[in-house]
Amino acid sequence: MENFKDKEFDIVILAGQSNAEGNGVRINSEPLKISDKVFQVADKNRAAIDSVDGKAVIAVTMPTECVVEHAHDRSNGEFVYADLSGTFANFYAKNDLKSGRDLLIVKTAVGGSGFAREQWGIGKPLYERMVEMTDFALSLGKNNKIVAVLWHQGEHDAFENAQLSEKEIFDFYVDKFGAQVKDMRLRYGNFKLITGEFVNDWADKNQPQTGAVEKALDFVCKEVGNACLVSSEGLLSNDQKIHNGDDIHFCAESVEELGTRYYEAFKKI
Repeated sequence: MENFKDKEFDIVILAGQSNAEGNGVRINSEPLKISDKVFQVADKNRAAIDSVDGKAVIAVTMPTECVVEHAHDRSNGEFVYADLSGTFANFYAKNDLKSGRDLLIVKTAVGGSGFAREQWGIGKPLYERMVEMTDFALSLGKNNKIVAVLWHQGEHDAFENAQLSEKEIFDFYVDKFGAQVKDMRLRYGNFKLITGEFVNDWADKNQPQTGAVEKALDFVCKEVGNACLVSSEGLLSNDQKIHNGDDIHFCAESVEELGTRYYEAFKKI
């Protein structure tokens, strides 16, 4: 394996649930070519949400077994799935990397995860795993630095809390997500935080819960500063693009456009 301790990295943390993990299905198209200057930290054991006796159970191996590799789209052996970090990384590598530095994406997102089942949040397993993976990335070199957190999550908390009022969902998400961001800033400094709206088609069918979470995301971004909520207007789901019944995940082209919008927001804030 390449000696990554000889490199100096700008670090981007990719976190949240399945649209951050990458579920834009590629059919009859080549995977996105990601710059040779972009690497990723992955968890060799890969955390996942499993169903046990009808209940969602998170499978996480701690401590994590981190691996560093050239950045690439996720694959399950049958399909290749796009995520938003690839296009973000390509723009960053082209426009923002200083001479002698590379970009390292810390991939911590887990599909189906959220705050409602106590998977994300201070002291919770996915947050602690993210901290471990981030600390590993920083430990690779004394000049490594975190430049951004790309967060996409909230679908889980919209439908898991469907019995709550719109205000209760808003308050719950502001409390949990806001506390998590503030704890991360205490650990890692005033990094830029970029988050995004849901697939419009799915969100429209699941109002007012989805609207409450999106409003909470926007509120937290404004409250903590140096942060932005990105619009998903006009972006399509897998179902709208390839008619596979999956209306909650952005299609490959749309999730890559979302990554472009994340980068544009990163440059503006």
